[in-house]
Amino acid sequence: MSEASRPLAWERAAGPLWGLPATWWAVASHPWASFDAARRGSLLRAAVFAVLCTLIPMAVMWPLGLSPAGPVPWLVLLGFMPLNAAIIHVMFMTLGAAGRNLGDTFRVACYAQGPVLLTMIPYAGMAAFAVWNLVILVYGLAAVHRAPVRLSLVANLIPVVFSLALSLSGAGALFQ
Repeated sequence: MSEASRPLAWERAAGPLWGLPATWWAVASHPWASFDAARRGSLLRAAVFAVLCTLIPMAVMWPLGLSPAGPVPWLVLLGFMPLNAAIIHVMFMTLGAAGRNLGDTFRVACYAQGPVLLTMIPYAGMAAFAVWNLVILVYGLAAVHRAPVRLSLVANLIPVVFSLALSLSGAGALFQ
């Protein structure tokens, strides 16, 4: 297998003990290179990666009586991740930059959940997760779709801006 098509450690038979941290670090530190090298991969393994990364903060913080800011793992897999991937993929299609299928967008969105581990940090963890998640999405999707980074940034920010506008309009309606 050539280096150009080398799968992520989590998708190889490296085992979960080594594959999870190795993939987490590769995707978090070099999202473009990771997804450029791993052109294809397993959607199931990507979904399991997202759920495990969401379970870890819960498993650490729940016995301490703390609640991590991250969502419930099955909500991530069954609700938020597919919806988020579909919305972003539609944005890529609208911008004319969707070079791959929806499954590849879903796969990158799952691996972008890795920084949810930062939600264990009080106060700043959720903000750090949001920023790092966006960076992984922007660069990872640009690599997977072979699109310019600026288009990937726009495709990822349109839903965020739209959500903020809806939230602000709803908040404005409360004060009338």
